[in-house]
Amino acid sequence: MSNSIATPSAVPCMADQGSKIRIKADEQRTTALAAALYIAQYAYGQAITSHNPAALLDDMCDSVAEVWDEITPKLPEKFAGSNLEFAETMRAAVADRLWAFAVVEHASTEGDDYRWVFTVMTDALRQGADPQKVRAEVPRVVERLRDWQAGATR
Repeated sequence: MSNSIATPSAVPCMADQGSKIRIKADEQRTTALAAALYIAQYAYGQAITSHNPAALLDDMCDSVAEVWDEITPKLPEKFAGSNLEFAETMRAAVADRLWAFAVVEHASTEGDDYRWVFTVMTDALRQGADPQKVRAEVPRVVERLRDWQAGATR
Protein backbone atom coordinates (compact mmCIF):
# COMPACT_ATOMS: atom_id res chain seq x y z
CA MET A 1 0.00 0.00 0.00
CA SER A 2 1.27 3.39 -0.88
CA ASN A 3 1.07 6.36 1.43
CA SER A 4 1.20 8.78 -1.46
CA ILE A 5 -1.18 11.69 -1.48
CA ALA A 6 -3.21 12.31 -4.60
CA THR A 7 -1.94 15.35 -6.40
CA PRO A 8 -4.26 17.71 -8.24
CA SER A 9 -3.13 16.27 -11.55
CA ALA A 10 -4.10 12.78 -10.42
CA VAL A 11 -7.62 13.75 -9.32
CA PRO A 12 -10.14 14.34 -12.08
CA CYS A 13 -11.30 17.91 -12.00
CA MET A 14 -15.02 18.60 -12.30
CA ALA A 15 -14.24 21.59 -14.49
CA ASP A 16 -12.48 19.25 -16.91
CA GLN A 17 -15.54 17.01 -16.94
CA GLY A 18 -17.69 20.04 -17.72
CA SER A 19 -15.37 20.95 -20.58
CA LYS A 20 -15.71 17.47 -22.03
CA ILE A 21 -19.48 17.66 -21.81
CA ARG A 22 -19.49 21.11 -23.38
CA ILE A 23 -17.18 19.96 -26.19
CA LYS A 24 -19.44 16.98 -26.87
CA ALA A 25 -22.49 19.28 -26.95
CA ASP A 26 -20.68 21.65 -29.33
CA GLU A 27 -19.74 18.73 -31.58
CA GLN A 28 -23.35 17.53 -31.61
CA ARG A 29 -24.60 21.04 -32.42
CA THR A 30 -22.09 21.36 -35.25
CA THR A 31 -23.14 17.97 -36.58
CA ALA A 32 -26.82 18.95 -36.35
CA LEU A 33 -26.20 22.21 -38.21
CA ALA A 34 -24.19 20.44 -40.92
CA ALA A 35 -26.95 17.86 -41.35
CA ALA A 36 -29.53 20.65 -41.51
CA LEU A 37 -27.53 22.41 -44.21
CA TYR A 38 -27.46 19.21 -46.26
CA ILE A 39 -31.19 18.56 -45.80
CA ALA A 40 -32.15 22.13 -46.71
CA GLN A 41 -29.89 22.10 -49.77
CA TYR A 42 -31.46 18.87 -50.93
CA ALA A 43 -34.97 20.24 -50.40
CA TYR A 44 -34.08 23.43 -52.26
CA GLY A 45 -32.64 21.38 -55.12
CA GLN A 46 -35.92 19.51 -55.37
CA ALA A 47 -37.97 22.70 -55.18
CA ILE A 48 -36.18 24.49 -58.01
CA THR A 49 -37.03 21.68 -60.39
CA SER A 50 -40.74 22.25 -59.80
CA HIS A 51 -43.11 24.50 -61.75
CA ASN A 52 -43.38 26.97 -58.85
CA PRO A 53 -40.30 26.72 -56.60
CA ALA A 54 -41.35 29.56 -54.27
CA ALA A 55 -44.73 27.95 -53.54
CA LEU A 56 -43.17 24.53 -53.00
CA LEU A 57 -40.62 26.03 -50.60
CA ASP A 58 -43.48 27.71 -48.72
CA ASP A 59 -45.20 24.33 -48.41
CA MET A 60 -41.97 22.71 -47.23
CA CYS A 61 -41.49 25.42 -44.60
CA ASP A 62 -45.04 25.02 -43.37
CA SER A 63 -44.68 21.26 -43.01
CA VAL A 64 -41.22 20.96 -41.42
CA ALA A 65 -42.56 20.60 -37.87
CA GLU A 66 -45.12 17.97 -38.89
CA VAL A 67 -42.63 15.94 -40.90
CA TRP A 68 -40.03 16.26 -38.17
CA ASP A 69 -42.45 14.87 -35.60
CA GLU A 70 -42.76 11.78 -37.80
CA ILE A 71 -39.05 11.19 -38.35
CA THR A 72 -37.65 12.13 -34.92
CA PRO A 73 -38.77 8.93 -33.16
CA LYS A 74 -37.16 6.93 -35.96
CA LEU A 75 -33.72 8.50 -35.52
CA PRO A 76 -31.28 6.00 -34.05
CA GLU A 77 -30.33 6.95 -30.49
CA LYS A 78 -26.68 6.74 -31.49
CA PHE A 79 -27.36 9.50 -34.03
CA ALA A 80 -29.79 11.63 -32.04
CA GLY A 81 -28.21 11.24 -28.62
CA SER A 82 -29.99 10.32 -25.46
CA ASN A 83 -32.31 13.31 -25.66
CA LEU A 84 -34.04 15.07 -28.51
CA GLU A 85 -32.00 18.28 -28.30
CA PHE A 86 -29.95 17.20 -31.31
CA ALA A 87 -33.06 16.56 -33.40
CA GLU A 88 -34.66 19.83 -32.29
CA THR A 89 -31.53 21.81 -33.15
CA MET A 90 -31.48 20.21 -36.57
CA ARG A 91 -35.22 20.83 -37.15
CA ALA A 92 -34.91 24.50 -36.27
CA ALA A 93 -31.87 24.91 -38.51
CA VAL A 94 -33.59 23.16 -41.45
CA ALA A 95 -36.67 25.38 -41.07
CA ASP A 96 -34.55 28.52 -40.75
CA ARG A 97 -32.57 27.72 -43.88
CA LEU A 98 -35.67 26.69 -45.88
CA TRP A 99 -37.36 29.99 -45.00
CA ALA A 100 -34.27 31.83 -46.22
CA PHE A 101 -34.34 29.90 -49.51
CA ALA A 102 -38.07 30.69 -49.83
CA VAL A 103 -37.55 34.42 -49.24
CA VAL A 104 -34.78 34.55 -51.85
CA GLU A 105 -36.88 32.56 -54.33
CA HIS A 106 -39.89 34.87 -53.90
CA ALA A 107 -37.69 37.92 -54.42
CA SER A 108 -36.08 36.43 -57.50
CA THR A 109 -39.46 35.98 -59.20
CA GLU A 110 -40.03 39.69 -58.75
CA GLY A 111 -36.78 40.70 -60.40
CA ASP A 112 -36.24 38.29 -63.28
CA ASP A 113 -33.75 40.62 -64.96
CA TYR A 114 -31.61 40.44 -61.85
CA ARG A 115 -31.88 36.74 -61.14
CA TRP A 116 -28.10 36.58 -60.84
CA VAL A 117 -28.23 38.73 -57.68
CA PHE A 118 -30.48 36.18 -56.01
CA THR A 119 -28.42 33.31 -57.36
CA VAL A 120 -25.47 34.79 -55.47
CA MET A 121 -27.59 34.88 -52.31
CA THR A 122 -28.71 31.29 -52.84
CA ASP A 123 -25.12 30.20 -53.38
CA ALA A 124 -24.16 31.89 -50.12
CA LEU A 125 -26.90 29.94 -48.32
CA ARG A 126 -25.71 26.71 -49.92
CA GLN A 127 -22.21 27.44 -48.66
CA GLY A 128 -23.45 27.88 -45.11
CA ALA A 129 -24.16 31.61 -44.82
CA ASP A 130 -26.26 32.68 -41.87
CA PRO A 131 -29.88 32.32 -43.05
CA GLN A 132 -31.06 35.12 -40.74
CA LYS A 133 -28.63 37.57 -42.34
CA VAL A 134 -29.60 36.49 -45.85
CA ARG A 135 -33.31 36.85 -45.05
CA ALA A 136 -32.69 40.32 -43.63
CA GLU A 137 -30.70 41.36 -46.70
CA VAL A 138 -33.27 40.28 -49.31
CA PRO A 139 -35.73 43.18 -48.75
CA ARG A 140 -32.85 45.67 -48.88
CA VAL A 141 -31.62 44.21 -52.16
CA VAL A 142 -35.13 44.26 -53.64
CA GLU A 143 -35.56 47.90 -52.58
CA ARG A 144 -32.23 48.87 -54.15
CA LEU A 145 -33.13 47.11 -57.39
CA ARG A 146 -36.52 48.87 -57.51
CA ASP A 147 -34.88 52.24 -56.88
CA TRP A 148 -32.29 51.55 -59.55
CA GLN A 149 -34.95 50.42 -62.05
CA ALA A 150 -37.07 53.50 -61.33
CA GLY A 151 -34.05 55.73 -61.95
CA ALA A 152 -33.10 53.85 -65.10
CA THR A 153 -36.55 54.24 -66.65
CA ARG A 154 -36.75 58.01 -66.14
